Amino acid sequence: MKRTITNPHKTNHKMYILIILISVIILSISLCIQHKYGESSSVCSIITEIVQNLSYGCLASTLVAWRIDCVNTKNANQKFSAIYDTVYNNLKIQIICNICLWAEICEICFGDTNYNEQYHTWTEWYSEAKESYYKAGERRQKEVLPFIYDKLSESVKLVNSAISEIQLQRNILTINDVMNRDMNTILDDFQFEFYAYALDMTHREPQDLFSEMMDATINDLAKYINNWSDIAYVNNVSFKPRKFTKGHIVHLKASPIR
Repeated sequence: MKRTITNPHKTNHKMYILIILISVIILSISLCIQHKYGESSSVCSIITEIVQNLSYGCLASTLVAWRIDCVNTKNANQKFSAIYDTVYNNLKIQIICNICLWAEICEICFGDTNYNEQYHTWTEWYSEAKESYYKAGERRQKEVLPFIYDKLSESVKLVNSAISEIQLQRNILTINDVMNRDMNTILDDFQFEFYAYALDMTHREPQDLFSEMMDATINDLAKYINNWSDIAYVNNVSFKPRKFTKGHIVHLKASPIR
């Protein structure tokens, strides 16, 4: 699973390697001195023996500390990943549910076309919904318009709620490394876009549904989704209505409009 913030806890390998190298160098020098002068000087022999014992002890303790630090870092990053997923998973799912709505709108509102067997990316489903809407007669447009607005509004509300929950915890998330500058930017982009999206849903006029404003919203969403590495893949996934991925499906509880 991709995450914008990955493994924030690091083991300082360079520090441990440096300590080991220094210990090895000191040990090597003491061995050379002992080999050359040890027999002629008892004082020198005692000193070199002390240095060697300290070097061996330093090497052993450094290796043990390095191993413990690696294990602790791994555990800390695993804990972080669990927290990260808990914080952001609802937002990911709600955004995916929102973009998948266009496929289900095609299937439910324009069922005379065999959409339930077609595969498209979510932006292609939007284009299909737009084309089908304009091809439909005025009577069909009036029938499906409230349904489309209601479902989009409901989904946008859920996305905005998920964003708000995260934003309320911004400070504590930053302290715990679950929020950084990149995530701040990503959240701000989505917050702005879905706030504007919610305003668009309040107009509920036929000419506003697939206007240039909605086209711009879809284009911006595709860009912001691509900027969030966690869900960037969804821009390239082709799927059938209600068949995006298991666990990422929103079910419209409504009877097909014919």
